[in-house]
Amino acid sequence: MINILLSNPFMVEIGRFFSLFISLGVVIFLAIVVTRFVAKQRFSFGKNIKIIDSIGVGRQNSICIVNIGTKYFLIGITKENIVFLQNIDEEDIELKNVENNNLPFSKYLEKYIIKKDKKNDDL
Repeated sequence: MINILLSNPFMVEIGRFFSLFISLGVVIFLAIVVTRFVAKQRFSFGKNIKIIDSIGVGRQNSICIVNIGTKYFLIGITKENIVFLQNIDEEDIELKNVENNNLPFSKYLEKYIIKKDKKNDDL
């Protein structure tokens, strides 16, 4: 029976066609598995480092509030580097509004700048 199937050129081509699809399926499956594994390894999230909020200030630039442990920092991120801008006091951050997304980051930044200007004027 197998000799009859192998002697028929049409059946040989069908066999090659199915083996091609099976091979393609295996390659796609392996690519998906490897991609997910690499993504988990590369983008693992820390327990002590959190981005509280961020806002884009250009095509590839942003300003972020980062929480590391118990301290808060304002950083600038560009395509080439990350720049420390300043420390932020915890009482200056309205975490409940930021976490609930009730207050846009731009409004928070305006409030923070106004508070800093008032503190500087009082000095």
